[in-house]
Amino acid sequence: MKKNLFFILAVTLVIISCSEKDSAAIPGNIRKFDPVESYEKVHTFAGEDTGLISIIAYYVKPDGTIDLKADYKPGVYYSFYQYIDEVIEKKGGPLGSGIEEDRIEYKSEYINVSITEPHYYTIQINLDEPETKYDPGMNRTNSKSDKEFDGSLIAPPALTFKDIWDRAADMGTPYAVAVITYDCNGYRFFVKDTDISFQFDFNGELIE
Repeated sequence: MKKNLFFILAVTLVIISCSEKDSAAIPGNIRKFDPVESYEKVHTFAGEDTGLISIIAYYVKPDGTIDLKADYKPGVYYSFYQYIDEVIEKKGGPLGSGIEEDRIEYKSEYINVSITEPHYYTIQINLDEPETKYDPGMNRTNSKSDKEFDGSLIAPPALTFKDIWDRAADMGTPYAVAVITYDCNGYRFFVKDTDISFQFDFNGELIE
């Protein structure tokens, strides 16, 4: 019974964070997904008036692509930011209740887009009949903050992840699948469970 309850709760969380309107088909080849080539379509899905914070890609092959159907659970995660000026006022209690009006001022909205293997999953809420759903692989979640973003937004990557892999290969990296991140510090390349790790600037130059 506890196991079934845990399953129901876990699936419910998935539904909350990933409704059907925030899901779409992956904009590329599932077996050879290119995180940089697909960037503009992902950006459009996130919202064209958003700014890029970072991209993190697990497990990139030397040709710069990802096999999303691989057993080692690869995926790509894009983070975006949007400035907002939104005020929400919730009425409090009646006069004399001591419950004041609730006023929330939002300044930032963060949008995350994940790319993972499309799959079917089964949900069961309470004692209803189990229902099979389809996750098409590209999902968007968002959260708001009452503080303005104080980090650095970045332009779309000028280099492909194959370009980064080529530089790492020139420095002796053997065939592997790598984790590549792109953020305000440039590109970071590393292979898990090894000491292979490089940091490159926005032009692909090695940072010592």
